[in-house]
Amino acid sequence: PDIFLCEGDTVQLNATQEGSSFQWFPSTNLSNDTISNPFAYPDTSITYFVQSTAICNNTDSLTIYVVPDFNITTNDDTTVCAGNDVQLGVNVNPPGLYSYNWSPASSLNFDTISNPISNPVSTTNYIVTVLSSEGCLKTDSQYIKVLDNEFGIDSRWACDSFTWIDGNTYNASTNTPTFTFTGVNGCDSLVTLDLVIHKVDTVVTNSSPSLISNATGAIIGGLYVLPT
Repeated sequence: PDIFLCEGDTVQLNATQEGSSFQWFPSTNLSNDTISNPFAYPDTSITYFVQSTAICNNTDSLTIYVVPDFNITTNDDTTVCAGNDVQLGVNVNPPGLYSYNWSPASSLNFDTISNPISNPVSTTNYIVTVLSSEGCLKTDSQYIKVLDNEFGIDSRWACDSFTWIDGNTYNASTNTPTFTFTGVNGCDSLVTLDLVIHKVDTVVTNSSPSLISNATGAIIGGLYVLPT
């Protein structure tokens, strides 16, 4: 069959006939014109003829159509925090009609456009294949490094109430408040408050001539009152 070859590329030809010797012509841009499977690297479209000699002489031909070359450049490799989107991209020169295929496709919104949006769950090297309308194929890649978000628990205990980093004052035990800040790797760090509030009983019983506190540390009239 005839072949479409990108300008500057090489293709291996192949002729088969058992016990034969071979002669390719013209010999222009062939690695060897007397073997069955030479490499061809023509710079323009060309038709090659091959003659085999065995019991009978046979001649066949094929045409190599050299199609215009093109260049592709992907966007720079980048780093993204887990859960964030990043746009991939490939630029093609010269402009024209091209088809695209990105892999792996599972974390992409579309895998057959030049600039899909990705949301990788882990570090991924995306491979893009670009096919020209003349059948020339090019491949490149874009590397996306994914940084993990950080999670932690802030365990606290306090008497009566506690004011946390979110600016809120809590008067009861809780383990649901969260606060997000930027971690050392530049990604979100989510901390959860685990708070235990101890209520202090400040009631003092007047049992003249003694004052009896219901809990250690009761204060009346500026005097520290010990429990009985």
